[in-house]
Amino acid sequence: MSVGKCKFGHSAVGNVARGGRVRSKCAFQGEYHVQCFNAQDVLQWEREGHNDVVNQGLNDNLNVYFDALAATTQWFIGLLQDGGSYAAADTLASNSWAGEFTAYSEATRPEWAPGVSSGESITNATTRDFTITGTTGQIIEGMFLAANGVISETASKLWATALWTGGDQTVAGSDTLRVTYTVTAA
Repeated sequence: MSVGKCKFGHSAVGNVARGGRVRSKCAFQGEYHVQCFNAQDVLQWEREGHNDVVNQGLNDNLNVYFDALAATTQWFIGLLQDGGSYAAADTLASNSWAGEFTAYSEATRPEWAPGVSSGESITNATTRDFTITGTTGQIIEGMFLAANGVISETASKLWATALWTGGDQTVAGSDTLRVTYTVTAA
């Protein structure tokens, strides 16, 4: 630490302390909680896990806060079908994706709809549900958060991808997936 003295006129002297640093690191991370219920509302499986935010999501955040670009005001949850590989450089249009799992009855990707942030976190208090259609044995390997609710669209912003902790999961027609997603900045 260094101390500097400044003279103000002839009657006052001030001391300035320099050299102290405040270091802060902010990392965004997502956490998902997914439950799969059968048609009789019996829990079939449950997954929780973490994911990192992709580069496109991080850049979007920086552009909104430091370059005054328009904020994305709605985010939508999508499901990942089996067989992909995922990386920080992914976008919805990346060719490394196996594709979006679309065998559910909702007309659009469910909107994430988080509440007000608290404790450096923001989450949806009410689950976002997917009503699965089709046959038994369909495989889902994870989820993603995108800026457009249109199923299978690939032009919007991608915030994050997450593979299920514990591996791929099978679903059957009439199963319901209930999803909660939390973003933490700490």
